[in-house]
Amino acid sequence: MRVDGSTSMATINQMLKQRYETKNSGTTVELAYNGTRAALQSLLDGKVDLAAIGRALTPEEKAKG
Repeated sequence: MRVDGSTSMATINQMLKQRYETKNSGTTVELAYNGTRAALQSLLDGKVDLAAIGRALTPEEKAKG
């Protein structure tokens, strides 16, 4: 699983990564912190599986799906 997001999510993402990998042996979670805008674009482009952001989506972002 590939996750990108804002730096404000770093601590919680690291904890979730550890728990997920522990409960699902053989899985790997890759974390990146390129910021909200970049993470959302990477999600739209199919480069990551999850965008972890610390705010609600804007109406424009929601409209993109």
